[in-house]
Amino acid sequence: MRVACLALAILFATVRTWGYEVSVGSALAGPGTRVSVPVSVGGLQGVANVGVCVAYDPHVLKFVKAEKGSLASMLSDDFLVDEDSKSGTVSVSAFATGDLSDEANGSLANLVFDIREGTQGLYSEISVLDVRLGEKTGVKDVTVGNPIIVGGGMVRVMAVDSADRES
Repeated sequence: MRVACLALAILFATVRTWGYEVSVGSALAGPGTRVSVPVSVGGLQGVANVGVCVAYDPHVLKFVKAEKGSLASMLSDDFLVDEDSKSGTVSVSAFATGDLSDEANGSLANLVFDIREGTQGLYSEISVLDVRLGEKTGVKDVTVGNPIIVGGGMVRVMAVDSADRES
């Protein structure tokens, strides 16, 4: 009986007890400036492809581009970006050169936005809409049965000082 209990304890100890992590950074800047907001991921053990879709307010921000983040060395050159400026969504997908380990924590991408003129005092939340994580065969969705911890970001637009406008 003790052996059976020990075997069950070992089995349950190897079950994933943490979640995948996805978060979006925040920024504070003035109208007419450009900001870079990181999309970070973590806890990627066994993951070989990552896809994240975020939403932003297109009346406050104008999407410019997505740049590879700090995890670029672990990812292939297949870095896909799909943006819909009307609805204010950006999807970024990347593929690992092999299964990632737990140490694969960092930014998947840096989203670059221009802050629209006339938006001082406003803000745009940047919310995670969808997360897709898969293993290397592309068949298994590793998010099934595993929690995803999500954190959204924000770009807040500062009021422009009249002294700043004159310079």
